[in-house]
Amino acid sequence: MTKWNRRGLLYRTIFVWSLLTSCAHVVPLPTDRMRTEAREKRATEFMFQGELAEALIQWKILKTLEPKNREFTQQLLATKTLIQKRANNHVKLGKRALSKGNITLAKQEFLKALALDPHMSTPFSCLKKMEKERAMKIQAKKIRRLAEKRKAPAKAKLQSVSSQETYYLQLGIGLLRQGRLNESIREIEKYLNTYPKDREAGEYLAEAYIKLGIDCYEQGKMAKALMHLEEARKYKPAGSSQLDYYLTRTRQRLAEDFYQKGMRVYLKDITDAIEYWEKSVSYDPKNINAQMRLEKAYKIQKKLKEIEKTQKLK
Repeated sequence: MTKWNRRGLLYRTIFVWSLLTSCAHVVPLPTDRMRTEAREKRATEFMFQGELAEALIQWKILKTLEPKNREFTQQLLATKTLIQKRANNHVKLGKRALSKGNITLAKQEFLKALALDPHMSTPFSCLKKMEKERAMKIQAKKIRRLAEKRKAPAKAKLQSVSSQETYYLQLGIGLLRQGRLNESIREIEKYLNTYPKDREAGEYLAEAYIKLGIDCYEQGKMAKALMHLEEARKYKPAGSSQLDYYLTRTRQRLAEDFYQKGMRVYLKDITDAIEYWEKSVSYDPKNINAQMRLEKAYKIQKKLKEIEKTQKLK
């Protein structure tokens, strides 16, 4: 390439560059203030549209960007107050719908409250309770269907029982199968309050009490275990080797506990020892150790009373 060609190429390059720079212009980036104003406008629009949760997010960002801005602080507090008011209103409407049996509407209102305030405890607990009751009803329906299939001849008998009472019984059986014993007992007892002569329901109740008694026995809570097992005996008078075994073992352990308590105190207080050994014998009349100690304690107590009487005469 010749000297003149190189110069021509250089001149053309300079010309094109000058042309481009003269036509182009740099778009200025928005300043921080412009971005803040845009976000403030967005927050106001959300407020106007009723989208309070979105507006709250924008006001929180603005408050973070300008913590000393009083207007942003006031708007943030006002939005929070409005959200709380609307959320409470949705909860109120949800409870009203629930009291009227409108489950769908109640659920919608509680969800609206949570959409406004995800940390609100009342709608969450209401929804949780509704879901629990729904699951229990489904379980009760399944059990009712199974009962109808297995006991078709008993259908005529069930028709004479009110649907509400039947619901209590079936719900109690379902809870029993789930191991929720206290709840099961409560529901079956509701049924038996109306139909106390229903043997089948009584057997279910006895089963619940037996399981509850065994649980207490295994936890070392002998007094509670005996209470539940004796309740089971009311509804299952005989024919349960499991019930007989745990009743006997529970009484024996209680008898031994009171016997040992008497042994620990008899040197200090013979009266307390006698009370413990009497309880021991009442739980297990075959506890020979308690019987022997009790007989000796009676004799000692009699001698002590004679000595006291003699001293008073002197």
